[in-house]
Amino acid sequence: MATSKISCVLLEGGALKCFGMGFDGRLGYGNENDIGDGAGEMGDDLLAVDLGTGRSAVQVRAGGSHTCVLLDNGDLKCFGKGEYGQLGYGNTDSLGDEAGEMGDDLPAVDLGTGRSAVQVAAGREHTCVLLDNGDLKCFGRSNFGQLGYGNENSLGDEAGEMGDALPAVDLGSGRSAVKVAAGGSHTCVLLDNGDLKCFGLGLYGQLGGGNTDYMGDDTGEMGDDLPAVDLGTGRSAVKVAVGEDHTCVILDNGDLKCFGEGEYGRLGQGNTNDLGDGAGEMGDDLPAVDLGTGRSAVQVVAGGRHTCVLLDNDDLKCFGYGFSGNLGTGNTDNLGDGAGEMGDDLLAIDLGTGRSAVQVTAGWIHNCVLLDNGDLKCFGIGLDGRLGYGNTDALGNEAGEMGDNLPAVDLGTGASSVAFWDWPAIFPPPAPPSPPPSPPAFSPFSPVAAGVTIVSVPATVVTLGLTIAGDVSSFGEEEQASLKSTLQDELSCHEPDCFLELRASAASVSVTAILTIPDSVSISVLSNVLDTANALVAQPAATISASLGVSVESAAPVTTETQVSVPLAVAPPPPSPPSSNITLPIGIAAGVAAVVVVVVAILFLRRRNGKSMRTKGRGAEATAAV
Repeated sequence: MATSKISCVLLEGGALKCFGMGFDGRLGYGNENDIGDGAGEMGDDLLAVDLGTGRSAVQVRAGGSHTCVLLDNGDLKCFGKGEYGQLGYGNTDSLGDEAGEMGDDLPAVDLGTGRSAVQVAAGREHTCVLLDNGDLKCFGRSNFGQLGYGNENSLGDEAGEMGDALPAVDLGSGRSAVKVAAGGSHTCVLLDNGDLKCFGLGLYGQLGGGNTDYMGDDTGEMGDDLPAVDLGTGRSAVKVAVGEDHTCVILDNGDLKCFGEGEYGRLGQGNTNDLGDGAGEMGDDLPAVDLGTGRSAVQVVAGGRHTCVLLDNDDLKCFGYGFSGNLGTGNTDNLGDGAGEMGDDLLAIDLGTGRSAVQVTAGWIHNCVLLDNGDLKCFGIGLDGRLGYGNTDALGNEAGEMGDNLPAVDLGTGASSVAFWDWPAIFPPPAPPSPPPSPPAFSPFSPVAAGVTIVSVPATVVTLGLTIAGDVSSFGEEEQASLKSTLQDELSCHEPDCFLELRASAASVSVTAILTIPDSVSISVLSNVLDTANALVAQPAATISASLGVSVESAAPVTTETQVSVPLAVAPPPPSPPSSNITLPIGIAAGVAAVVVVVVAILFLRRRNGKSMRTKGRGAEATAAV
């Protein structure tokens, strides 16, 4: 989060390690010691945060002085400073700063009867949680309306304010939340229809309303009375990042738009003007940030006074305040505040020979980047040890400090990072899929693919694994890129809410996707999928087969695993029943969507053009799915 002065990393298997400023217990180690600022504090000497017996982390967010962790069972635990109720325990106590306050001694936040957390966002002094039913609840400080309850009252700091007593934020008739981001004193929510709504402090235009009004601090300002941010004709929001006083949004066409305080060039417009605080500055009048010729945004993070963007070619570019090296340019220059500093003139950050960025997170004046080999590198201000190098040196502010000269953070023997505190939930890898059933046991002509177990539970993470085996030696780089893009569209799998990795060799092409989808999905069931597949395969001299694995894991204690092997080079099947349009429980919907992926993959197999093979995957080797 923009105001954070710590770094937290999720490791393979769900372990959580944090380093940097320890004041108020925000690191979760039962003391207030800074960690990472001295020798012997990192690597194997840095213990995992104790989250409770048998529990692991799937998501972590660090606020201004507190940290919240989403656990594998859907519980939420928060620790650090509790002055305004931002920990959600009905008091103002700090937690994690003394012995006996972590692990099983740290209770889960009460989110309401039968409710579990799907996503959490931590602001400077407030916390917002997206629940399994699509509701949004916020607690902590609300001096500017950042909780969205139409007043300035803090919540979570007194008894009787949490659980069922804490109402959902009114986002409008029939609307639910898909993603939430919390900044210094404002909150932005991506809705199920692609709209973006923001509330809280609006002094610099960071709410995108074309004025400097605060929203959410008075009656009649939320629900249907809170307008969606105008992002341009026909455009919708895909991702949102919130800084101290600015907001950046990735649109459905890959464009990036930023608004709010423009000091230091953090909006990327080549000036220091605030945007969104006056009429005629939003919608089609708000230009997209120039990221370079042909480039589009994949992920965006907003720091205290800077912005970093991961591009579609895996490059990382940062702009805004750069005094402490947090832009990674080897100097202290601000970027984006003057002409000729953006677009092709803004160079990608050097992360090392052959290395590319997979994920990036931004703190107050520092960044950490997860690389394609699973390494973690951090740069910017090094106070309190937040960079994790055993000192307090700033890095990235002088020549010779980036690229191969910037070492990986030591996370411990054999440890590999899989996600940051500012990245959405990645559930622990599912168990290996069960052996495929024999062909007679699989009936592809039923309205719903056989072998996919019905699971009707909320907050579900689905892992899809597709392997196409056979003569695929000429399935080249262009085909791989096209297949990956098409699969992302077919599954609506777009980072950061979904992770998809494609790997290819001379004998097979494999795709792994991890995505979070709601408890029911309305889709058109194509019961003749195998018939269609056979019609597309015209390789009498070769046998091409597809193995499809579906693993479903939910925040509730329900897990199912299935695998279906579908031989594609077979005789044409008998006619199929007609298609139907129905609403399916999540397990069925995921299975049918996955079967459709088989057909999509075969389409691209037939487009082989003899180009050279090159394996390409953006994920860390430790996860094979990030």
